[in-house]
Amino acid sequence: MQKTDLRVIKTREAIQSAFERLLEKTEFTEITVSAIAREARVSRKTFYAHYSSTGELLAMLAQEVVDGIAARIQPEGELRSVDEWVAEFIRVTLSTMKDNPRLTNNVVRALPAGSFVEVLQKPLERLCEIELGKRGLAIAQGHGYVLSFFIGGLCATYDTWNAIGHGAPELEEAADLIVQAATRGIGGLLEPVA
Repeated sequence: MQKTDLRVIKTREAIQSAFERLLEKTEFTEITVSAIAREARVSRKTFYAHYSSTGELLAMLAQEVVDGIAARIQPEGELRSVDEWVAEFIRVTLSTMKDNPRLTNNVVRALPAGSFVEVLQKPLERLCEIELGKRGLAIAQGHGYVLSFFIGGLCATYDTWNAIGHGAPELEEAADLIVQAATRGIGGLLEPVA
């Protein structure tokens, strides 16, 4: 069967939708292939004909989330500076997490921080390479550490905001503080004592 076969497309969509529905109510670490197959109304054999594991589905979902973030921060007209692009990336990422709480809460809480960073790392590396390439720049060696720092920090920011009951500061205010730290350094957040 070709991958463009309508039956293949519909089966893959059914499996992906079933996985997303399960993520809304079940921790990722507890989702089994059998549960996905039941929810999608396919056999385990059919699942394995399309996907190797639940991890592969999670990686695909992460890629979709990153693609959605990229679509929301694409500049209209003139290219923005790297600082402006990073600022928009931070704001849009936190906003995306806020707009998908059932899915985000489940994945962020279910996976150890390192695993979540690993899932988002490759799609974000590709996004950064594209955006920096447009500006005639390349990612420096060791960039994985910086991306891990950002991903982990954004996830921790969202988790902290979520844990305090969506109280002050609002997530948008927290995003502004992170943008200031990312673009001006920690010194940019310090105020003189009166």
